[in-house]
Parts: sequence; C-alpha cells; structure tokens
Amino acid sequence: MFNADGSLTDDAWQLCKYMDIEPQSLQAKTHEQFSKDGASEKIVQIRLQHYEEKRKAKIKTISDAIRENLLEQFKARYDQPMISSNSPLKEQALASPRA
Repeated sequence: MFNADGSLTDDAWQLCKYMDIEPQSLQAKTHEQFSKDGASEKIVQIRLQHYEEKRKAKIKTISDAIRENLLEQFKARYDQPMISSNSPLKEQALASPRA
C-alpha cells in the first residue's frame, strides 16, 4: 500500500480516488501538529488518538480493497464514458441490451 519512501502505491492512490478518501489523510501526523494552537496536553492526545483511529480505519479499508482486487471492479464500473442527457446516443444506450 505504501512505497519504501512512505508514498502511496499507484493502486492505493487510485482506490482513494474511487472511494472518496483524501490520500493525505492516510499520512501519519506528529504530536506537534495537534498542539500548535496551544491546546492542553489532554486535548492534544485526544486529537491525535482520534486522527490515528480514523487514519488506521481508512488504511484498513484501502488494504482490504487491494487484497480483494476491487480496483479492477471500480475501473470497470466507473471508467466508462459518460453520455450526456441530451445526446442522441443516450437513446441508443438505453435501448441496447446490457450484458
């Protein structure tokens, strides 16, 4: 899911796009990033813990999707050309049998 340099693999990046997950939200943050506004140590710990729980859940979601090979399913489903609502091709598309 992550390359050796800590960046996302191409598959993970694409899955984030399809699953509406901000890739930056998968990156770890430091204690200092949560304490910049002068919050108490307890508040900083709560913020960090909350962020880490959400981050780990997103990582698990992406990891599971990679393991289950969902990227190909997303590509097949969502990377098809769109037909505008006023296009004469829309009628043809609606009338053609689906496989």
